[in-house]
Amino acid sequence: MTGAVQRTLGDERGFTLVELLVVMVLAAFVLGATLASLQVGTRSSEIALGRSEAQSNGRVALERMIADIRSAGYDPRAVGFDVVEAQTVNSVILRSDLDASGTIDPPAGVCDAGGTGERIRYRLSGGLLLRSTDPANAACEAALVGGVTALTLTYLRADGAAAAIAAEVRSIRVSITLRPESITGSQVGAMTATLVDQARFRNR
Repeated sequence: MTGAVQRTLGDERGFTLVELLVVMVLAAFVLGATLASLQVGTRSSEIALGRSEAQSNGRVALERMIADIRSAGYDPRAVGFDVVEAQTVNSVILRSDLDASGTIDPPAGVCDAGGTGERIRYRLSGGLLLRSTDPANAACEAALVGGVTALTLTYLRADGAAAAIAAEVRSIRVSITLRPESITGSQVGAMTATLVDQARFRNR
């Protein structure tokens, strides 16, 4: 070996304890920042997924309610009954004379909460949006969607102003707020979705 090579090899002392500590601290910072970024990304993904579920459930509920509202008030004998009955801010009964008998009749035979009826009720109870085709029969009520945190029904006249009495109601605005049913935890509050739609009685 030459003297220069010997001097170079002799200077290879490795890392000092201070250098190792500095490297470890820097690595910890980088790892911590990476983990924080991953957690933020995971939370954002969970929130987006939960909100998507809530919106999907809300669309299902609104589509069914709006369809029932539009078709309510069928009155082939021109009896002139009120379309809405027992309306509140989070419940309503819609009436139609489907069999053209001149009266609003209870369903005949086995009750089907998802079917048609001359009196259809929607109401909010315990986070569930319930639909019934026979309000007098508890067996005729079933949950349409769950995870509902708010349901607001606004009753409007033909000119769009608030209806003071049932006879004035010509359309209903529905506002529903939901949270996902399949996701729980501290982030669920950020996953809520509110959907609003309005329908006019086609038969009035």
